Amino acid sequence: MIFERSRSAGDTLWTMKAAARGLLRKALTPKGVATVRSLRAGRLIPSLPNKDERRLLEIATECLAAANRFNWYDSKFLRRFEAARRYLAIVRPDRVEGFASAFDVLRTDPGFQTKCLEPVFDAATFQELIETVHALPRVSLQDHEAESFGRSLIRRHPFFTRLQSSLTERVSELVGEAVTPAYNFLSLYGGEGRCDPHLDQPLSKWTLDICVEQSVDWPIHFSQVVDWPTESAAYGTTIDDLRANPSLRFESVVLKPHSGAIFSGSSQWHFRDPLNGSKADYCTLLFLHYLPKGAEPLADPDQWAKHFDLPELKILAAAAR
Repeated sequence: MIFERSRSAGDTLWTMKAAARGLLRKALTPKGVATVRSLRAGRLIPSLPNKDERRLLEIATECLAAANRFNWYDSKFLRRFEAARRYLAIVRPDRVEGFASAFDVLRTDPGFQTKCLEPVFDAATFQELIETVHALPRVSLQDHEAESFGRSLIRRHPFFTRLQSSLTERVSELVGEAVTPAYNFLSLYGGEGRCDPHLDQPLSKWTLDICVEQSVDWPIHFSQVVDWPTESAAYGTTIDDLRANPSLRFESVVLKPHSGAIFSGSSQWHFRDPLNGSKADYCTLLFLHYLPKGAEPLADPDQWAKHFDLPELKILAAAAR
């Protein structure tokens, strides 16, 4: 279902750039991609001219290794946060408590419960959403998660970004705090779609998950709000493990086209059972992610050194690359 037109001049420019990126990805060989990445890494890692800085790098590397116990998709932030706490406890013990408490704004009220919206948009806006999805050229889609998630993606499309911005005030009211858009993506699942259990990074503390269209119902399961794990979770994180854990109190939501669910992905375990559908089955979902207004530097570990005026964290950031 590919149409020749775009929704606006801005969308047309975006589509052309996305198509070019798609062709470039296909043109680069694995060896070429590896070379580009290695050159980029070489420019990012700062030089360490003296033994004190080299020792800090050794400590940072050890702390990152000790925190590398989170085994689910999107757990990179928690690894960095735990590594930073361990690292500061050694190199700046006077600052570790203030560092940790600053992240309270990214934690979720234990009393929060998933909220459902139906409909999300007015009829005209939803029809425009459908038409925009159908008009996406195949070459603009990202397929790197085809095997792990059974889906193709498209990120930060201008029309989806405008929709997300228009919903910011409404989402703020529903979650009880002022939020700002973080990022968005359209996820086009096929019959082999899957979404394994995970917690999101706090950059997406709040998520509005919108069902655009589907051939079959595909429930999503949410736990109660939990605190961030400080190690790998003290319980198993497979689907069977989580379902068997009564303390998590999972609830299921079945989204229909033009309905959505707001949840706190960084503090609620969530997953979908493998779709196990036919080749013709599909489920198209639009994910709009938000975080608390003003919390952007906290959600990005590479900004921590400047935000907290802790130059020691530059070494941790270099070690993590």
